Amino acid sequence: LDELEKRKLKVKFGIKTRVNDIIKNKDLLERFRESGLISVGLGIERFQDHDLQVWNKDYQARDIKISLGYIRQAGIPLTEMYLIFGCSGDNMFVWKNILKNVRRLKAPIFYASFITPFPGSKIADELSGQIKDWDYRHYDFSHAIIPTQSLSIMQLNALVGKKFFF
Repeated sequence: LDELEKRKLKVKFGIKTRVNDIIKNKDLLERFRESGLISVGLGIERFQDHDLQVWNKDYQARDIKISLGYIRQAGIPLTEMYLIFGCSGDNMFVWKNILKNVRRLKAPIFYASFITPFPGSKIADELSGQIKDWDYRHYDFSHAIIPTQSLSIMQLNALVGKKFFF
């Protein structure tokens, strides 16, 4: 940021970041906008505190709205949100709740991706008994690897793995 300001470069750029990074760096957002930042994609992951805690995220669900407030206050458009779907307890109610929250938070584009337990990761070890797709070409966040308790891989793939425009 300092170098962009020092050189007075006339560039336009977007960032993809996380909720806790916005909160930690809220005082820099206006400087980023003045230096050419024209869009923010925000990785929200989930709207449930329990899931955020299990995944060792450094924020709580209430922080999502706070970070969005900082982004909007700085005059930077939020262009997209990223969420994860396909956890063991996920069902149609959870999916509809995700869509409701995304609409409420006014994200123009929403990307839903699947929980993807990459080999060698802690989550892969924890979920190894549930993995039904061992074709590593599908480990791209766009294919379901694990069914939930109430949705099959086929049902999950029909719901997720695409962009939603609001």
